[in-house]
Amino acid sequence: MKTNVANSRTIGEKVLYTVLIVVFSLYSVSLLFPLFWAILVSLKTHEEYMINSPFALPEQWVFKNYLTAFSTLEVNGATFPGMIVNSLWYAVGSCVLNIFVCSMTAYIFARYEFKGSRVIYNVLLIIMLMPIIGNGPAIYRVYSRLHITNSPFFLISTAGGIGINFLYQEAFYRNVSWSYAEAAFIDGANHWTVFFRIMMPQTLGIVSTLGIMQFIQYWNDYSTPMLYFPELPTLALGLYQYEIKMIRGANMPVYFAGLVLSMLPVLIIFAFCQNSIMERVALGGIKG
Repeated sequence: MKTNVANSRTIGEKVLYTVLIVVFSLYSVSLLFPLFWAILVSLKTHEEYMINSPFALPEQWVFKNYLTAFSTLEVNGATFPGMIVNSLWYAVGSCVLNIFVCSMTAYIFARYEFKGSRVIYNVLLIIMLMPIIGNGPAIYRVYSRLHITNSPFFLISTAGGIGINFLYQEAFYRNVSWSYAEAAFIDGANHWTVFFRIMMPQTLGIVSTLGIMQFIQYWNDYSTPMLYFPELPTLALGLYQYEIKMIRGANMPVYFAGLVLSMLPVLIIFAFCQNSIMERVALGGIKG
């Protein structure tokens, strides 16, 4: 006979369970309410937004605000479709380069022992722990001398080979089976063949998860584009600059329509891939 789990809980457990439900429910509402409010504002007229309560439902549901945002929002000569293109090459390119280079460095440190490898590994860990905000002027000068600012060539800077992606993949490579690689070496395969055709395909699960999280991070990033390529504004940067420049004269419902449009890719990706993220990322580690 099965025991009813809910009835077997003690009073303290029931109280704790109730408190957790209330806390997480309030937290969920705090996350969803701004999105709901932004959608409501985006469907109002400018006059209605200025006169009525900001929390009131729209009197006229102006869906054409989304078409207006797509066709009229412009920052530094970049149109809304142009900002989408800039967001895509920045987010996708940064994800691919960063994860690929981190995968190579992680594989080397996880599977190859060479003189000074542990020292270099510990130095990398120390570097990742150090705050880098103070290096901003020096980094900007280096990028300027390399002529990669205000250019898609800025993506080169994301191929550093270290970071959180390096740590996740290094831990994965240490725990993945080495038997297939040994068999390939016996058959005459070289190191490149083993990495690209045997080891790397086994990381597709972790790479896809890291790619999703990295894409969302780069898509929402506005500080890096603002500093290093302001003449090629992404959606995040463009909408931020539009709000600053047009703080009094902007059509706010159209602006919020642009915000909702910019959130759609992230919401769609997370809606379809949340199970993949939750299954592979747990307690700060990656499941193999």
